[in-house]
This record gives sequence, C-alpha cells and structure tokens, in this order.
Amino acid sequence: MNKQNKLNQSTILALLCSAAALMATIFFVNPAPAPADLTIKDRDYQMVTATSATGSDALYVLDSRSGVLMVLMPEPGKGLQVKGSQPLTAAFAR
Repeated sequence: MNKQNKLNQSTILALLCSAAALMATIFFVNPAPAPADLTIKDRDYQMVTATSATGSDALYVLDSRSGVLMVLMPEPGKGLQVKGSQPLTAAFAR
C-alpha cells in the first residue's frame, strides 16, 4: 500500500467517525426549546415575546409615554418587520 492510499483511507475514516458523532448528537441530545414568554419592562417601554395567531413569533412593544402598542414579526432575509401599531386604548377597546 502506498502513502497516498493510506492517507485517503485515514481521511475517510476520520470523516466517518465525525459523521457518526454528529448523528449520535442529533439523536441523543435534546435541547430544551427557547422560551417565548420573556417580558422586559423599563420606564418607557415594555416588550413581550409571544406566539402570534399565525403560529410564528411576535414581539409586542408598548411605548408607555405615548400609549402606542406595536407588533413586530421576523421575516426571512428582512429581519423584524412592523406588522401594525395603534394606540393601546384602541387595541383593547370594548
């Protein structure tokens, strides 16, 4: 066996071992899902993450000074996009 064949076999063996380790990680390690109910409150702003009615994530931002509620949702390739904003009194009007 020449040197080149030994090197090729060693490389293939290393790739097979790393693939096996990655497969084992996928099947045996189950990370907990990230919580989507985090609330941040400051003097002027309150932010809450939640699942929207469509099933995707949403960030609700309340500006306490102006009383405006804004909804932001992530869009692939565009980042956070404003989906709507209105006065808080209108959002919860009866």
